[in-house]
Amino acid sequence: MNVIKKPNGIVTILFIILFLSSFIIGQTVKDGKDTIEIMNGHDYSETYFHTYPGQNIFTSPGISTNMEWNSHPNLPDGLRLYQNNWEINGKKIDSYGDHSCAISSTSNVLCWILKDDGNIDSELIDIGNNSGVVDSLAVGSSHSCAIYKTKSENSVHCWGLNRNGQLGLPNVQLNQSELKIEGLWQNISVGSVHTCGYSNYREIYCWGGGLMGQIGNGGSSNVYLPSIVNISGIENIQKIESGSFHNCAIINGGEIYCWGWNAYGQLGDGSHENKINPVRVTFPEGQMAKSISLGESHTCALLKSEEIYCWGKNNHNQINDLENNRYNSPQKISLKQNNGIKDIFIGSKHTCIMYANDTYSCIGEITSTNMYIQGGYSDLVAGSGFNCFVKNNGFIFCDGIMNFDNMYDVSLQILTNRVPIVIFPGTIAGEVPYVGHSNFSITSDNGNVKSNIKVSSNFSDFVDDDGDGWGNDLEILCESDLSNSTSTPKDTDNNGICNPMDEDDDGDGVMDINDDFPENSKEWRDEDRDGIGSNAEIIEFNSISIAAIITNFILFSLLILEIIKKYEKIW
Repeated sequence: MNVIKKPNGIVTILFIILFLSSFIIGQTVKDGKDTIEIMNGHDYSETYFHTYPGQNIFTSPGISTNMEWNSHPNLPDGLRLYQNNWEINGKKIDSYGDHSCAISSTSNVLCWILKDDGNIDSELIDIGNNSGVVDSLAVGSSHSCAIYKTKSENSVHCWGLNRNGQLGLPNVQLNQSELKIEGLWQNISVGSVHTCGYSNYREIYCWGGGLMGQIGNGGSSNVYLPSIVNISGIENIQKIESGSFHNCAIINGGEIYCWGWNAYGQLGDGSHENKINPVRVTFPEGQMAKSISLGESHTCALLKSEEIYCWGKNNHNQINDLENNRYNSPQKISLKQNNGIKDIFIGSKHTCIMYANDTYSCIGEITSTNMYIQGGYSDLVAGSGFNCFVKNNGFIFCDGIMNFDNMYDVSLQILTNRVPIVIFPGTIAGEVPYVGHSNFSITSDNGNVKSNIKVSSNFSDFVDDDGDGWGNDLEILCESDLSNSTSTPKDTDNNGICNPMDEDDDGDGVMDINDDFPENSKEWRDEDRDGIGSNAEIIEFNSISIAAIITNFILFSLLILEIIKKYEKIW
């Protein structure tokens, strides 16, 4: 009988070498990836900011750490070097009438107003001296407020007129205030001459003008300090919104209560009488609300069933196209699409619905040509004849009578503002306030130099003949047509630096001079020069992999010959 013997030592050694060689080939695709990530890390590369006075910059390191960062020398006024991690959770943009505000790149407040001549004026409101961030804001007729949070507390800051105590101060001559309560502010809303907000202690506060009952404390007088609203049985509060002289809140997972002015039925309780205490709004079959939005004199609710109901003033067909000018109870709104509702937002005289595919439709007094938010949005608001959106990239866009695409006088301060959502330590943001050049070293808390930052502000006035947001002289440097608004400088990584001036076009941490794919952030090496990046190829045919393949072939051939010889002896 023939007996098959175990392989001898030579065969075993050949098997081991063959396995190791195969492992080398498999690892060639990963070669260099980890090194790039370590090199990029939290560092800035040497960076050049070319800007104009009034233009915002917003640049962040690659990852979040607990390092404290410093600038040597200190960055000039207008620029901020963030020291901590922050997350903005509240309302990022708001409007009332022709006036709008949004959180600025430096986490303060940027406001603008559409004037009668069609021009837009903007102003930066400095809050908190960079000790924290604005977490939410609200805009009224003659005053505005913001929640400003630090690492240990928060407070409401208000500014503007105080004739009715809407700033929360007994002295009506003062024009700015800071309000603290027991607990933390969660949300605020602002009407024409009053202010409301609620805390994490499940208490709703209002103050200011109370003639229409909008304070909700059982009276109709002005109140100059935050006063608790009369709603019993509050287990949780989801939202509060204000119209001109009325308010509505969602509590207890979907119940809506409203109070204040009710001439047009905007409280939705079936009457036209003002209410000095909150009244509940009811819907068919006891349905609960997911969201609410208030215009100056009408109110809308998005129910959990994805049905929309509105009530109040209808003189501009902001509720429906019937001849009834007012409704004192909720009216179901007909939808133009059936692909899911994401949100509702209503202005002074119009109502809009945002659908799940980021398209929106509006009724009432508004002309909107762009009904799709490309790239998505993080917040939205409606004003008087316009809507404004904070896109996912942080930039602001408005439509209707404030359509940024058709206006040539929108300032760089607005167009280049980046509304922050998540902020990493080491982020540099703000407006370059001077003309000239400066150099800064950015260091971590252990003193290691992390970056050299060069900031340059153009010495000439901003001139933009084609109105595309890129100045003439910058378009020349960036090799685009300064007379054609559709020809804008190429900026692959959207960092505000055009490719011809950017040392790392795709922002992958590898300088273009060392990058085989300078406009592809997922690839940077092509060792076999076949036009396919190392990360995409299963096997990168470089000198190492080719040698390993040849070695494997020889070893495999020797292994076969050895096995054949062995079996010839056996049989």
